[in-house]
Amino acid sequence: MEHIDDINELAASVTTIHPMPGEDDFQALFLAIAKYQWISGKLYEQSHSACITSEPYNKVFHTNINGKPVDFNRLRKQIGQMVSMIERKNHWFCIYSVLKYRNLIKDPVATHFAEQMQSTDWFPHLPDVLRFTGETLTEYNGYLNDTSFPTWNRDRYDSFRLRKGKKKWSPDLWSKFQRLCYQLDECFSG
Repeated sequence: MEHIDDINELAASVTTIHPMPGEDDFQALFLAIAKYQWISGKLYEQSHSACITSEPYNKVFHTNINGKPVDFNRLRKQIGQMVSMIERKNHWFCIYSVLKYRNLIKDPVATHFAEQMQSTDWFPHLPDVLRFTGETLTEYNGYLNDTSFPTWNRDRYDSFRLRKGKKKWSPDLWSKFQRLCYQLDECFSG
């Protein structure tokens, strides 16, 4: 029993028992070990609950990318870095664009993204100037939302803006947003 916390050591020590226990004895032993490890794990969680971080609530992001699980605590820190770089609520569109470019967005519903980002698990204490809704993001539906930020260019942007009558979109909005997207995307470097 001295190796009960290390399953590999325990298995090695069990094979040295002579005479070999019967199948029923092995079953009882491994059931007792499983119970012990489960109970000791629960006790550890209770006594160290402040040290254990839980995954934040997730509705909009993929949980696996390229076969690897997404570390949501790390993602929350990276998005937090991006939030510290924005100055207005419409800049959330750039954060959304970067996350979409990084293939992190699973649920493209803008309202769900806005709700999750402002939930208690993510960024509940945003200043009023940064609080946004799904409408803030859908305001840029069309050219900016349908293409990836590295491919935005003036000619296609102007053509779309004039064809759709997007009077609120300034002629240089695409370049301001693209520049901000590149700056925000640096939060994923390293």
